[in-house]
Amino acid sequence: MWSAAYSSGAFRLSLQRRALRGLGLRLAGRTLSSEHLRRVYILAQRWFWLGCVFETLLGLGALALGFWLDVRWYELLGFSAANVAAGVAFAFPLLAFFGWAMHSRLRPLAQIRELLDERFVPLLGYWSVGQIGLLSLLAGIAEEALFRGCLQAGLTPALGPLAAGALAAVAFGLGHAITPAYAVLATLIGALLGWEAHVTGGLLAPILTHALYDFIALLYLRRGALLARSNRV
Repeated sequence: MWSAAYSSGAFRLSLQRRALRGLGLRLAGRTLSSEHLRRVYILAQRWFWLGCVFETLLGLGALALGFWLDVRWYELLGFSAANVAAGVAFAFPLLAFFGWAMHSRLRPLAQIRELLDERFVPLLGYWSVGQIGLLSLLAGIAEEALFRGCLQAGLTPALGPLAAGALAAVAFGLGHAITPAYAVLATLIGALLGWEAHVTGGLLAPILTHALYDFIALLYLRRGALLARSNRV
């Protein structure tokens, strides 16, 4: 969450930082040349497609693991207007928290913002709204299928709903362990999404919540990247 940077954690971000350094770019500093802009654009597109491939493979892996765990996907993915409404409604408190966190002076939250600003946000200025929408949707489907589908629903018969939900939330947090604070926040968000899946009886609502949150949060970050880029060019 907070970028579908969100999705592959510290490994992808560390690779990205090395790639940016290799280009000799100072994205937060001087005006960039046209050659630098072209190279950043190429890098941004590369990371977009890598994110899409990563989420697709994650979703396919979740599907295979779910069949092994005897997850009843046809029941979890059932459509209802109530679950659509719940998915939209659950996104609002997460987005409200995101808005607060983006302006909070708490040091752990400031460190997360600095990390994203340094390694991820500059590339968002080179993604279209459609690209952000696609990646957000893929992340919502794939990650909810894995954490709320396979781990939570798949392990509930053996562990019970509380333990399975807690395990899924912790795994979700560890999967987003960009910083310790980010991991804690992701665990709490994972717990909320797990509770949402439990009370709605399926994955549709948490998928919508996850995808909508990522989409709006990324659009907000993209706006900042576009403003920063316009000041440098």
